[in-house]
Formats: sequence, C-alpha cells, structure tokens
Amino acid sequence: MKDHIIVVGGYGKVGHIICEELANRWPGKVVAAGRSLEKAERFSFETGGKVKAMQFDVRHIPEPGFFERTRLVIMCLDQADISFVRACLESGTRYADISADDEFLRKVETLHGLAQHSRTAAWLSVGLSPGLTNVMAAHAHHMLDRTDRIDISMLSGLRDSHGKGAIEWTIDNLARPFRHTFEGKQVVRHNFSDGRTIDFGQTFGRWKAYRFNFSDQHSLGRTSGIANISTRLCFDSRLLNQSLFALQATGLNRLLRNKSVSNATVELFARIRMGREFIAVKVDAYGVLQGKEAHVELFASGKNESVITGMATAYVSSRLYHEADLPDGVYHLDQQENFGCLASSLREWVSIRTAVNGKFME
Repeated sequence: MKDHIIVVGGYGKVGHIICEELANRWPGKVVAAGRSLEKAERFSFETGGKVKAMQFDVRHIPEPGFFERTRLVIMCLDQADISFVRACLESGTRYADISADDEFLRKVETLHGLAQHSRTAAWLSVGLSPGLTNVMAAHAHHMLDRTDRIDISMLSGLRDSHGKGAIEWTIDNLARPFRHTFEGKQVVRHNFSDGRTIDFGQTFGRWKAYRFNFSDQHSLGRTSGIANISTRLCFDSRLLNQSLFALQATGLNRLLRNKSVSNATVELFARIRMGREFIAVKVDAYGVLQGKEAHVELFASGKNESVITGMATAYVSSRLYHEADLPDGVYHLDQQENFGCLASSLREWVSIRTAVNGKFME
C-alpha cells in the first residue's frame, strides 16, 4: 500500500522535528531514512517506534518496492543531481524539498511536465528560507496594485543552535559570488556586500543586512515576475557583520575556498553561543496602491530557526500527504500555499505582523 512518508535525513536536526510532528498524526507511517542505520534506529527507539528506521543513500535509486510503499518523500539533504527526484515523480510519488540551492531547484523545475504526466506533485522551498520567506514576499506583492521592489532580510541570533549543514552552506557561500537577475539582466553579486539598514521592528531594532545567496530571491523572480527582488542576511553581532563585510570587501573571503580553512571556520562558528536565540524575517515591498506610492512591511520572528523550518515543512508535507486534489506539477511554496493558512499553522512558533505605510493591521 502506498502510504509511507520517507524523510531523507530524518534523524538530522530539522528532519527529527519533521518526523516527530508527522508521526504524531500518522504513527508507524513515517520513516527516518539516512546512510546511518544506527542513527535511524536510535531515533526510532526514542520515539517509541512511532517513527520507523531505514538505511538509505539518496545517491542510489532504490528498488521498485520502495516506491510501491511510499506516498511522500521529504528531502532534508542536499543532492548532486535530480536522478532521485525524477524517480520519485516517475513512480507517482509526491515530493517535498527544503533545499536552498537554486541551481538544483532550477533543475527540478524542468521536471514539471513529468510530474503532470505522472499525476503527482513536487513542492520546493518548503521550510523557513526558502519557504515562509517566499510566501511572505508573495503576500506583500499581492497586497499592492503594482510591485516595484521587494527586499527580504533575515536577522539571525548567534545563540540559535543552527544545524551544522546550514553553517557549512553559509560559510561555503561567503567565498563565492552569485548571479542575480535584476530588472531582466544577469548581474554578479557578492555575499555580504551592498549593506542596507533594515528595520526589524520594535523588539529587534535596526540592523545593516548584506546581500546573500538565498534561493528565495531567485525563485520568486521566476514565479512572481517581479524584476527587483533581493535577500539580505545579518547576525546579532555588529562586530561579526562588519568582519564578514570586511572579508568580502578585501577579498580575504577567498581563503574560505581552501577546505581546511573552511572546515575550521565552520567548527568555530558552530561553537559560538553569543547573542540571543532567535530568527527575525522582514519583508519590505515597495510599489503602488490605489494610485499612490505604498510600502508594505511584514515582520516575522521566532525563537529557533530549526524548529520553524521543521514545523513549516511538516505542515506543508501533511498537505501533500493527505490532500488528494492538489495540482500536478512542480511548484515553489509561494505558488501553492496561502499566507494566512501557513501563518496560522506556525502561530505557536512564529509571530507575524503586517503594516501598510507604517500603519499596523490587526
């Protein structure tokens, strides 16, 4: 029977949260899968068997029986190619992915026709960033009659215990420029450049945030048609932000391309427990409303980035698992998810407020 939920990377930091949340609704149907059977079985034991264990390597296509049993695959690991995603869709298995790698996401988008032919669905950008940020930006866009620019900004508390994979991804990107579509043209951007002062609200104040290669700015350009979208990042240490900016401005960030230097930086960053434990997201949308210039602001904040990512993914995945009439094809979350429903599902973990021209809405 095609009723299993396979969470690849299910015993990891975010996967752990997804598995437990879904297993509370469908005990015995959720499987934590990964290369270490020992870790998967230990996690299964901790859940009292509500979450099952499986040894699984995404680099190898599984035997046919795997897809005969599986209704939904949730991917919490980075992949080198789309072979496994293609196999999922060919078998009619639904698919969700938290990946923030836009190059990979673009490749998955090419499988849209295959998903439609197989009468199944793949949803991308289903976590926090990308994910909630996409839906917030799309909501701000739809509040305006015309949208000229959207700025997405993230303020991350250094005491927030990030998963090591997220830290590795951040450090890796510091050393690499990226291509960004701006008003229809491809331009080269540098991570931690082009700082802009962002108002994160009364609780967090104003911080200078810097360009960063999050995938939401790229995919939103494709799904919304808005010509000017950017994503910026900063941490709750002005000294660290200034240091990262200086590394980029002087070219010393190129040292991070050396694997030993990069690994040492990751280990150092993973041990930092300064500042506060929180994540704050700000979306600023500029355009026209009722014939006048307008500014829409969305503020979101929560205590733990991994928990928010996991709970957002669990909510979206529950829809993919039990809703029969979803559109077939490959979509990003902002193309399928209603802002109000997502915000309501996360209200225990995320506070969200909206303002138009400086006036907050109830």
